Amino acid sequence: MFRLIFILFLFTTGIQPLFSQYYPVGKMTFDARLTPTRFKQVQVEPFSISALVTVGEFKRYLKAIKRDSSATFYKAQLPKSRSIDEKLIHDLFANPSLNNCPMPGVSWTVARNYCQWLNRQSAANGLTYLYDLPLLSEMMAYNAIYGLNDTNVLETWTLDSYDESMYEFTNTLNYQYNAKISDPPVMKRKTVFGGSFHMQNKSSDSSIFHRNFTFEYQDSASRYIGFRVVRKTANVDYNSMNVDALTVDYGMEDNHMNGIYKETYSDGQVKVLGCFKEGQRIGVWTVWDQSGKMQVQRSFENNFTVDLIYPETNNPYSSLYASYPEYQLIRNNQGFYSYLFVEERSVVYSKRIWRELNVSNEPKLFQHIDFSLLIDEIFKNEINWYYYGENGEFKTAIPRDSLSKLSQSVGSWDLERIQVKEDFFFNADMLLSDCRQVGISFYENKKDKKPMFTLYYPYIRMVLSDFQVKYSKNDAVKNLDDIFFFHDYRGTIVQTSSFDENQNELKSSEFDLSHELNKLITEHALWLIYGR
Repeated sequence: MFRLIFILFLFTTGIQPLFSQYYPVGKMTFDARLTPTRFKQVQVEPFSISALVTVGEFKRYLKAIKRDSSATFYKAQLPKSRSIDEKLIHDLFANPSLNNCPMPGVSWTVARNYCQWLNRQSAANGLTYLYDLPLLSEMMAYNAIYGLNDTNVLETWTLDSYDESMYEFTNTLNYQYNAKISDPPVMKRKTVFGGSFHMQNKSSDSSIFHRNFTFEYQDSASRYIGFRVVRKTANVDYNSMNVDALTVDYGMEDNHMNGIYKETYSDGQVKVLGCFKEGQRIGVWTVWDQSGKMQVQRSFENNFTVDLIYPETNNPYSSLYASYPEYQLIRNNQGFYSYLFVEERSVVYSKRIWRELNVSNEPKLFQHIDFSLLIDEIFKNEINWYYYGENGEFKTAIPRDSLSKLSQSVGSWDLERIQVKEDFFFNADMLLSDCRQVGISFYENKKDKKPMFTLYYPYIRMVLSDFQVKYSKNDAVKNLDDIFFFHDYRGTIVQTSSFDENQNELKSSEFDLSHELNKLITEHALWLIYGR
């Protein structure tokens, strides 16, 4: 019997996402056009870039600055220029229908202050995100991948200083100069990229060259300029692997998927771009076909909360269904998240996976959870135990009259590792994959190749929810059951249901990762099949 938890927000025109969208860009090399005849080959490292910062997001910044900074500094953050006065800004902020529209009139200097505020928030929350304005090369890479600038509402600031000679007479890109207050205005010019509702920076006359970047002064503001934020993740180890005729670039940190994820067809065309945060999908995920045409686009807050962006659908019940979601992510009276029942007909792909979690591959878990105390609580709750058998089946229950003796032997068990048996599957109704833990098993001795005792996972969720955890950076994770529910672990895959009968153990971490990546590749292929 399969069960799935999933919360889906249905959006149509006029209904805005509940969370910011970040678009990932993998490591890439491209030819940047500097003049009508001059190109420069540019390489960018992996990053994510936000949609234009909205009025609502900027208002939250101002509220925080007003609370934590001086009145002088707060006043300096307010948009002000020859084309923007206090009344215009008051009316902009007072209109709730504009909260999700891009914020105009923010100077380059204030936009950098906004990024520093995000950096302080990231550090305060124990995150490794680094924020700043985009480099010109990063804006060009983003435009090359997503091609969104023809429909931009506002132009956007970049980090780069502007100097005509850098483009006309050299092949230089990303020229930066930190201007002083005392510098002349010409030294304070910053590059602005893209088009806007006011000016598209393009011409149908091929003899006339219109750049898609120009300049504005760093301490000035314009009603036609907004800004985006680039987000990078420190300490991520990026690697590449060939899996199923695809090249997969992925980031890892502390044995978890982290940072930019990219799949590429054999001809070099990008197939998938997305971003992970500790194993959770976040931001915009996009899938293209081999011709380069975008087929699917989704925006994730985590693996359970997603907005299906493209293709748009004409859902006549969207407003009604949004008011009555199939499931809401709330805890039951036992302290853990309930699963949503899934009919077997809805499961179009599934795979059983066995993982070993130990002090080396999941050090934080074993630092924060005393498994001897957990086992003691399980015995106190008189939960059934089973002998592990061949693959952790629940065929042979340990007799009740033997449990007392078993509990007394726990002190000699190898509690520096556990095994988790789980089912990964794709639900065609929800168009999303999920993972359900089936069992948790324990090793009797350090030299044992497989566990000796196992527990049926659904029966111990109430006990797991009593063990509080604080090390996870996922805000929804509060206890040990949440760690498993959100799959906030990876460990090492030691067996899958598709293995040959005589090959039950993996021989290398690369083999382990190939199975991990194969799960993702399969899910993205199903997105394409269903067109969502």
